[in-house]
Amino acid sequence: PHASAWTLELDLIVKSGARIPVEILANPVEHDGDKYISVCVRDLRERRAAEEANRQSELRYRLIIDSSLDAVITTETSGRILQWSLQAERIFGIPAERAIGEQIASLIFPDMPNTAHVAAASRLTVPGTDVAGKSRFEVTVIRGDGTQLPAEMSISSFVDSGVPMQT
Repeated sequence: PHASAWTLELDLIVKSGARIPVEILANPVEHDGDKYISVCVRDLRERRAAEEANRQSELRYRLIIDSSLDAVITTETSGRILQWSLQAERIFGIPAERAIGEQIASLIFPDMPNTAHVAAASRLTVPGTDVAGKSRFEVTVIRGDGTQLPAEMSISSFVDSGVPMQT
């Protein structure tokens, strides 16, 4: 049986006492009947800094969305909910865990499948382009408890990583 490669992440302590995060990759190699281990040590400081910057950016984004006074809902162009903010939970009385993955029309327009939202959303999206459309209109939505709520809705269309979406 052949030995398999392995990877290990750890901190190296250099002469100055500084800790350097590294990834060690080891791979058994056989050459002309002799067995060796090929080892590669990779400095992870840049990757870790980029990961931390990404975490901070995501945290800032989440704080902005969740501190908004308006509900912020992101959907695919099909209407499937991808993001449901804290204010959306408060306004509609529906937790994000229940909303994400559902169709927006059936969740907040259950008795009105051909609402202004659906019509406006379909006009905004131009598949395969990065043209952003915008629309604002008044609608009546249904909260999680079944009560009706008049609302002003605005929809912006955008493309993220080639995927058309709406907020």
